[in-house]
Amino acid sequence: MVAESVFRYTYELPIDPVQVGINTCCRISTLVNRADGEFLVKGLVNPASANRSPVSTVVPVVTVAPNKVSQFSIPAADPDGDKLQFRLATDEEAGGGPSPNGLTINANTGVVTWDTTVFASRTAGPRHGGEPRPGIDSVHTVQVIIEDLDSENVVKSSTPVDFILQIGVVIGNPPSIELLTGSSGLVIKAGETLNFSVKATDVDVDDTLTIGATGLP
Repeated sequence: MVAESVFRYTYELPIDPVQVGINTCCRISTLVNRADGEFLVKGLVNPASANRSPVSTVVPVVTVAPNKVSQFSIPAADPDGDKLQFRLATDEEAGGGPSPNGLTINANTGVVTWDTTVFASRTAGPRHGGEPRPGIDSVHTVQVIIEDLDSENVVKSSTPVDFILQIGVVIGNPPSIELLTGSSGLVIKAGETLNFSVKATDVDVDDTLTIGATGLP
């Protein structure tokens, strides 16, 4: 299920940055954390500024392997080219309840790291004494806040991304992709045409690779 909300409101100047979001009930009951809790996502915007907030194309459900340290990146970009930083939402920002135990995010790169070995000897099942038993096929929720910064590293605006983590058996190895530019980014002037190449490889020799793009400007 995909839900979309459009907010329309007329502000009177001067106006300070404001938080806009959704607060509704309820999260799904089978979550290990934040089960049946409020679904709260809110971002910081500045109606008096021409600044545009960060955008992300993170998928709704991310599957991570059991009994190992898993890593994945939060895809994000800023339409204005501003520097980005990443953090986990506080329990209050996410509507109450903690983030998954042991999960961290790199503030500069947006790489999420989660050690699922703590769940290795457990199995998914019903609640006992009010506590879930996380394990393979268990589902968790996490909310990441993406913030764009000004030249003095002050937060200009923020975008929340809230998604589900499922501990499951991952078949094969993920492909890797390389941007063939010799640098970590591309710079182009308005009105020019940008051409670049990417290279994808997969250690599983029988797999077929396809390359696509999301979040294009």
